Amino acid sequence: MTARALLAAGILPGAAVGAALSAEGPDELPFQGSAGILYFPEVRTATGDFAFGLTAGWLGACARPWATGRVSLAICGSLLLGAIHAVVYTLEPYHPGDQVWSGASLSLGMRFRLVGPIVAELGAEGLVPFQAWQFLISGPNKTAFQEASVAGFGFAGLGVSIP
Repeated sequence: MTARALLAAGILPGAAVGAALSAEGPDELPFQGSAGILYFPEVRTATGDFAFGLTAGWLGACARPWATGRVSLAICGSLLLGAIHAVVYTLEPYHPGDQVWSGASLSLGMRFRLVGPIVAELGAEGLVPFQAWQFLISGPNKTAFQEASVAGFGFAGLGVSIP
């Protein structure tokens, strides 16, 4: 299990800092299962009138094509499902609440065994939302936020690996 700090681009307005909990295993097989949850708190738009956040969980599979005694490389593919949420600060919301959000991702990460079962992770993940949400303001062609069709984030984590 690993606790991760995340830095994302394209998922929310501007750069977004978030957190995740990840579990993978078992390590002795060439392929492992992967599961986790991620959370990005609200990030305001440039005007400050709106903010958007994301909460999602994932299931996936990982391959470890290279490993030494203390360092390993993982390539993981995942399906994500959760909710993207909007906060309106200055206008009256028309359809407030969470919207179902889903996507697929591919990541590349390195794991370093530090001391005993303690491990550190560094990696990057590319993300494709299945539906890139567009949040509109009433009036012709007024977009409050348009999610990118391809997004990504880097991660760094600290965790425990049980042999």
